[in-house]
Amino acid sequence: MHRVQKMVIQLLLIWPLSHAAVQSDWRGPRRDGHFPESNLAQKWPKTGPKVHWQASGLGKGFTSAAVTENRVFITGQKSQNGFLFAFDLDGKSLWQVKYGEEWTANYEGTRSTPIVADDSIYFLSGRGVIYCLSVRNGELIWQVDILKRFKAPAVDWGIAEQLLVEGDFIYCTPGGAVTMAALNRHNGKTIWTCQGNGEPSAYCSPILVAHHGTRLLITLLQKSAVGIDAANGKLLWRYPHEAPYDIHANTPIYADGRVYIQSGEGGTGVLINIAPDAKQVSKVWEQRQMDTLIGHAVLVNGYLYGAGFPDRGFQALNWQTGLSEFEEPEFARSAVICADGLIYAYSEKGTFALIKPNPKQFDLISSFKISAGDGPHWAHPVIKDRRLYLRHGDELIVFDVSSKTP
Repeated sequence: MHRVQKMVIQLLLIWPLSHAAVQSDWRGPRRDGHFPESNLAQKWPKTGPKVHWQASGLGKGFTSAAVTENRVFITGQKSQNGFLFAFDLDGKSLWQVKYGEEWTANYEGTRSTPIVADDSIYFLSGRGVIYCLSVRNGELIWQVDILKRFKAPAVDWGIAEQLLVEGDFIYCTPGGAVTMAALNRHNGKTIWTCQGNGEPSAYCSPILVAHHGTRLLITLLQKSAVGIDAANGKLLWRYPHEAPYDIHANTPIYADGRVYIQSGEGGTGVLINIAPDAKQVSKVWEQRQMDTLIGHAVLVNGYLYGAGFPDRGFQALNWQTGLSEFEEPEFARSAVICADGLIYAYSEKGTFALIKPNPKQFDLISSFKISAGDGPHWAHPVIKDRRLYLRHGDELIVFDVSSKTP
């Protein structure tokens, strides 16, 4: 009996005690760009969907909105300080709090989209500090400087990882001596670390997948993609993957026991097969035509839809072969998501498009220009309860994209 009790205790230590109710995550509930919405408009007016509400004064930032059942949260930078803003679903400002210093070396602005789980909000500053704040009033619950705690090297463009929350764990990628770390999301204490080989982090946001019985964390460092056992932090595999300027900002996409990784500015996209025991990987195919930098891609009906960099356009890659039959240059450098069977693309030129998935040709339904806000069009769109949330610089614009929209 003593041995059985000991085994139970060990399992409880490595497995989350309860599943956190993650109310808002990065790029949808599965981190794959898909938003589980229905009854959305299948076409927009020439001027775009109706604006439901709009908020100004957010400061500089590239983060998406975190939308729950009754709140909207977003971060922004004013001077050297970062702020977290809270609104109700009709745009009424509820509160704003200053949380600490933000990134000012280049491309000033907040980078880490808030992740909301139960009654807490989690995000990383560009300087590498994890903040856990109260949903109710923004009060600080805990904070951890992961660069100091894990003696991790700084990166050139500011930390831009979107934290991953699951159960009582929160996962982050310090890089350097510690590839990845799991923290207790309630108090910030370290649960486990995955020993690193010196590689710095690379702006990537990890995913957690169930792979043949293994809970597998997948992310990218500056020179490689890695698979890590979420139960104990053990490194299971490493796959060499390099790109100019060491930028690997796109979240991996997992399906059918395979994972797709892609990097921009002359980098490549690679489909990797993961062995059933999650300890070995092999390349299925590699391509260079869709070298997305920060816009990510979505997998729809066996095709990856996304856009290249700097002027390689919107494409559809066959998941089995990596080949594409068309390229639309007008929508190069676009952030893409999917909802209700259609693709939403937000280009760095400020054009927002509604696209029908079609692997044979570019099938544009509607498009309009985003005129509010300033600075780069880099934030990823969010759809929740038939509203489209779009951040551009100092502005948050909320559109009604329900099927009732004329």
